[in-house]
Amino acid sequence: GDKEVHVALTPDGLADAVSPLPDGAFVFARPHEARMPFSTFVDAIESPLQDDDGRWLRAVHYASHQNSSLDMEFAPLAGDVEPLAWADTAFRSSPSATNLWMGEDTARTTVHADLYDNVYAVVRGEKQFTLLPPGEGGRLNRQPYRAATWTPGTNGLELLLDEPAAYVPWSSLDLERDGADLQPIRATVRAGEVLFLPALWWHAVSQRATDDPSSGASTIAVNYWYESADL
Repeated sequence: GDKEVHVALTPDGLADAVSPLPDGAFVFARPHEARMPFSTFVDAIESPLQDDDGRWLRAVHYASHQNSSLDMEFAPLAGDVEPLAWADTAFRSSPSATNLWMGEDTARTTVHADLYDNVYAVVRGEKQFTLLPPGEGGRLNRQPYRAATWTPGTNGLELLLDEPAAYVPWSSLDLERDGADLQPIRATVRAGEVLFLPALWWHAVSQRATDDPSSGASTIAVNYWYESADL
């Protein structure tokens, strides 16, 4: 409806990623965080991203706010998602955060690791996880990159350097496409399936909508973050 939600906007679907400036320098690029009515967001991700000639018509939209968004801005949808009682039992606690992820095929997450144990449930479409154990982090060639943010400009979204200057350690490796030498684990999680991702495991994530046109062009997932007993 008209309830406003946070939406991450990027020109290429890569939020929190190493991206080039016009002068060729590489920076750590964060998405533009916009607020818009939920209905506007849904209309955007269900509309064409490119024209017949391959020209981009709009930014890539991705609902990926990690503030327990299912309980906060998407609370009206929370009743449609069953609690994972078995996970609460296994972790002996309730989740620290429950987040909704909703977007189109172009939205991808670059390789990173989280400090929480993660139970990731796909509601619609499928997610492709490319995984490395914690000890492989040294092979990702992480470097400090100057932080920048995608910002609306005269020619669409443009990268502006953050002020004051800050640096973020990140990997420029496309683990899914170029990480074969690292022998990652690959897992496809389909609608109705759940992946357990332990804390500190490196992972990159892409997604694909269902082949059924009646189900829409977006992928939907919910993840549950639990405090790790090992940290």
